[in-house]
Amino acid sequence: MYIIIIGCGELGVKLAGELSLDKHDVVVIDKRLSALRKLGSNFNGQTIRADALDLEVLKTAGIEKADVLFLLTGNDNLNLVIGQLAKKVFKVRKVIVQVFSFSKEEVFRNKGFTIINRSNLFLDRFREALIN
Repeated sequence: MYIIIIGCGELGVKLAGELSLDKHDVVVIDKRLSALRKLGSNFNGQTIRADALDLEVLKTAGIEKADVLFLLTGNDNLNLVIGQLAKKVFKVRKVIVQVFSFSKEEVFRNKGFTIINRSNLFLDRFREALIN
């Protein structure tokens, strides 16, 4: 699969590494060179140091052929804008977004994004730990 990851924080680094090991074509976009360097020498995908709000950057990343776009910027509003561009302008079918605010989950769902909220995952695990 051709996968683009926007945001190279801790989760982005881990995800990019795993997908790269699984032989997917992975492109990671982040404005911070220090973040991209954390991918390490074993990462065999492409990195782009740039602002993902720039349509030319998205085109350079190959967004027109992306099977999946992961939005992991740490900023819900930025993720929403980039996700809408990906869906409407570039027709990316699968957009997976890390959402931080409980109050914005419904907005992301209504836009057709697959959402992951770490807080919900933690809450589920805490409940599970209480029961067991």
